[in-house]
Amino acid sequence: MHFHLHPDCRCQSVGHGQCRLTLPDGEVWIFAADETAQMSIEESLYFVDSAGPRPSLQIMLRGTTFGETSVHWSVRAEAAESAPNS
Repeated sequence: MHFHLHPDCRCQSVGHGQCRLTLPDGEVWIFAADETAQMSIEESLYFVDSAGPRPSLQIMLRGTTFGETSVHWSVRAEAAESAPNS
């Protein structure tokens, strides 16, 4: 399975089948997949307009399947850290 990311989205593995997606505005999302598939972050290309392709990343889920297979994945917003009381 390929999950292509926008070029402005940063992505880093945080282990245990999860990666952190950081958007340009600082918002953070966690992508998670069960252990049915092996997760990796790989290079990709983003085609948006006549300006041509831009380098980006993709989240890859790989595995061997026999017959019908389900892969469970999710994307959730990471809780914002509370601001200290003044």
